[in-house]
Amino acid sequence: MMPPALTLDRLTAATIPQLRLDAAGQLVYAGEVPLNTPSLRPLPLAAIAHLKAVVYWLHDYQPDGTTNHLEQARGYLEAFHHLCELSAWNLAYSLLHVPIRPLATTHPPLPLHQQLEIWGYYQELSESLRSLLGNLDPDAECFCLIRLGRLLGLRGCLDQGVAYAQQAIELATQHHNLIAKTQAHLELLDLYTDSEQYSRSRQQGEVALALAQELQHLPLQAQIFTKLAAQMVAFQPEHSELHKALIYAHTGLDLAKELGDRSLECELLGNLGGIYYRLGKSTKAIHYYQQQLELAREINHLRKQWAALTNWSTECYLKKQFTQARLLIEAAFSIAQQMQDIYCETFIWSNLVAIGIGVADCRHFKPYLLQSLTRAHQT
Repeated sequence: MMPPALTLDRLTAATIPQLRLDAAGQLVYAGEVPLNTPSLRPLPLAAIAHLKAVVYWLHDYQPDGTTNHLEQARGYLEAFHHLCELSAWNLAYSLLHVPIRPLATTHPPLPLHQQLEIWGYYQELSESLRSLLGNLDPDAECFCLIRLGRLLGLRGCLDQGVAYAQQAIELATQHHNLIAKTQAHLELLDLYTDSEQYSRSRQQGEVALALAQELQHLPLQAQIFTKLAAQMVAFQPEHSELHKALIYAHTGLDLAKELGDRSLECELLGNLGGIYYRLGKSTKAIHYYQQQLELAREINHLRKQWAALTNWSTECYLKKQFTQARLLIEAAFSIAQQMQDIYCETFIWSNLVAIGIGVADCRHFKPYLLQSLTRAHQT
């Protein structure tokens, strides 16, 4: 009888003595299999040390009791790196999908990779995914490539993001993984939107929607309606296009609520705010930005909080409500610093200058310029 591959739920201090390496050098749980089976080798001392470290970081380590996001993520990230040192790639990959719940919240837990993105740890997550490439099965490899494309897009590295998404499409096509192929086209929609390539982004959205409808995959359809609505807003379309975007956004919002996807619901509320902003309906736009901010705070999604505050501030600025605009943009700046996102910080600085000009006093905003320049120099 061949011993089963080791899984995270079986990795405890008590089971380490029962672990062995198989002929391929992979960790297995010997269990009832005789430990002297010829095809099994005992673990070297270095491997045992790494496994003990994984157990410590996953089971014994306790954050300091604060709501500091990095402290909450630290145990998982440390365990991940020890698993990579062991070449336990499948275990490391499965760790990224372990559900975690942020401290001091009652919200449903989210997979570690999703929670890291929400907290703004793009670099840490990108490095973890890169370390897995070339060591996983095709489906898992597609997942890593798609996530890397997304993360690089969020960090402003659009060309690199496109390259990863295209690799994912090629790999998914080779292995007939239609879901991964759809997700990769969806990421390309985002990346081309961010690089202002309207026709390419629209084309990717239409391909993704056709695939999702062929699969009858409602969560993917909800995501695609969300992205298509945002894409239509991004390129200053005619009113006829905006009304089509409204249909997409409301369709996506209904699906997101039906599916219980609060993160997607939050994004769609922001999209609706953007559409009404383009239509010149400021009161409705602010209404949706306020809803987005409230929900983003509930789910502790920093980037969506930043987006809601920034867009709401813009509406206040256009209404010449400069004091309110300043308070909102300062709150957004604080979140950008918390995420350590230089793109968000720099974007906010331009808004702060505009507000300063509006009130004929830029002196109040000088510290923000100095902080942004320092951050840019360090990046």
